[in-house]
Amino acid sequence: MLGFVGAIAYSTYAAYGRGTGEVILRWPRCSGKESNLLECDPRYNLGYTGCRHTSDLGVSCLKMDDLRVRLVGGRSENEGRVEILYLGTWGTVCDDNWGQNDANVVCRMLGYERAENFSCCAAFGLGSGPIVLDEVECEGTEPNIGHCRRSDYETHDCDHSEDVGVLCIENGNCCLNT
Repeated sequence: MLGFVGAIAYSTYAAYGRGTGEVILRWPRCSGKESNLLECDPRYNLGYTGCRHTSDLGVSCLKMDDLRVRLVGGRSENEGRVEILYLGTWGTVCDDNWGQNDANVVCRMLGYERAENFSCCAAFGLGSGPIVLDEVECEGTEPNIGHCRRSDYETHDCDHSEDVGVLCIENGNCCLNT
């Protein structure tokens, strides 16, 4: 709704201060797929809540630029299975639509020039966390993989046999000795 990728935490009892005006929503039932709170199933009729601002909810959100990546399972630090830290847990990326532009964005996030190669099919082993991203389609210029077109977070049609990997290049040298 506000361009964030998820919630880190929520708080009750006006932890971020009391709001003003009419309280219009009480205990909404949301699946997480809604684009705004008014699409959630209200437990009570909109506009009649019986609530005061002492019960206002607050949310801490995760920005797209806050996504972190790492490479796991490679022979050196510049290659491996792509894992993304999402809401405190490391997870993987599915290979549907994965290509050179996507791999380049990941490598640049890690401080490398670009990707020399990319892989599908769990070439660096099967991940064990959630599958965080699927259907990733980067233009190649994005500063963070969170800015690329993709399916919703943790929405996928694959398993860990489709985890992606990359081999990153630094200053024209694809094979750093470590």
